[in-house]
Amino acid sequence: METSLSCQAMQGLSRPAKDESKLDAADTLGLEGLKIGNVISGGETSQMRRKISRRQASPGWPQDRRAPGYERLNIPPLGSIHHAGYQLTQGSVPVPPETPSPSTIFDPPRPMATTANRTNSTLYPRSRTQKPQANQSRFNFQAQESSSSSGPTPHRQGRWTGTPRESQPKPRRVARSVVKPPPIPHPNKSYIARSGNPSTKLLSPQPLLLALDLNGTLLYRPKASSAYRPRPSLNAFLAHCISNYSILVWSSATPPNVTAICSQIFTPEQRKLIVGEWGRDTLGLIAKQYQAKVQVYKDLDRVWSSGDVQRAHPDFASGGRWSQDNTLLLDDSVLKASAQPYNAVVVPEYVKDGSEEKDGREVLGQVVAYLETARKVESVSSFVREHPFKVNACWKWDWVLGQPAEVEVCSDSEGDDGGVQL
Repeated sequence: METSLSCQAMQGLSRPAKDESKLDAADTLGLEGLKIGNVISGGETSQMRRKISRRQASPGWPQDRRAPGYERLNIPPLGSIHHAGYQLTQGSVPVPPETPSPSTIFDPPRPMATTANRTNSTLYPRSRTQKPQANQSRFNFQAQESSSSSGPTPHRQGRWTGTPRESQPKPRRVARSVVKPPPIPHPNKSYIARSGNPSTKLLSPQPLLLALDLNGTLLYRPKASSAYRPRPSLNAFLAHCISNYSILVWSSATPPNVTAICSQIFTPEQRKLIVGEWGRDTLGLIAKQYQAKVQVYKDLDRVWSSGDVQRAHPDFASGGRWSQDNTLLLDDSVLKASAQPYNAVVVPEYVKDGSEEKDGREVLGQVVAYLETARKVESVSSFVREHPFKVNACWKWDWVLGQPAEVEVCSDSEGDDGGVQL
């Protein structure tokens, strides 16, 4: 009531008169009372406090008319418990509990939370700019009746019903699900029986289908990069293969990556002669396996059952077909050839350090010498079973003469397989 009269009285005054009226009202009600009664705004509180201090310091000001002061208590912040964050003091003597504070005078009545009008009476303590979060602390306000029969009823106080945010358990990290790789294929009985026959030499070389792996076999490509480092003698190796064999590019990379690499290592004329460019979509993977890094397998039955690949056989019109007798897979992983282990030429993985250039092994030249020998037998699977490829064994190729080079020491038993061996 007093605040309303003060506001009405100050409406017709000038600015200096208004400031003096506000100072007089502050002497009577205190700054907090003026703020709650909308006599002064929140931004004017500090300014009014300085003016009151200068006014009290002036000579002749009675000491018993000091404006009330406020002392912060060590309790939850404002907004979480209604005006319980301050204790009113009159000078240096605390105000008795039964004396209502200016907060109580101007505090409008608020309905209490009951089960009839509110099922979950909660308030989230937050700043003006912070939105309530689901994991923040909560307060449940309940009316607490005064135990004393005399004196006014104190304003409501709150009690903790939730867990403080700092002590709440952190959400448990969900472990990433491990994608199960495809099952390991095994050779069937007919394949084992056919490759178990002794190798028989032919009078003339037979057509040969060569499935080429890319990364780790022909080149080194860093992850998520289109740049690559070719294996030594790669261009000469590809030129020889295109001229003498039927070439199928078969990589576990995605089709766009396969296309990008083939456009760099092959010339446009050479790409026209390639049987196909197969990528990760031809390995029989489900969606999760396709996206994950899992062990993959290259089952040559997929190649032999492809009509487009079979029609690339030079003698297709007369009944010639690709099979385990005339197909080889060049790869750096023996596991990928688990379905047809005796149709794989496994080379050491070509890695970043470029050690092959330093020691002069020239693996691709040795591969060419091995392929030229393998296609002169009736069944290449029988030849690989009897003579698996090993680096620095008996194979060496002369790129200038286009024929196998003489080897001073030839040993099938003491060869470096580069860490992989059938």
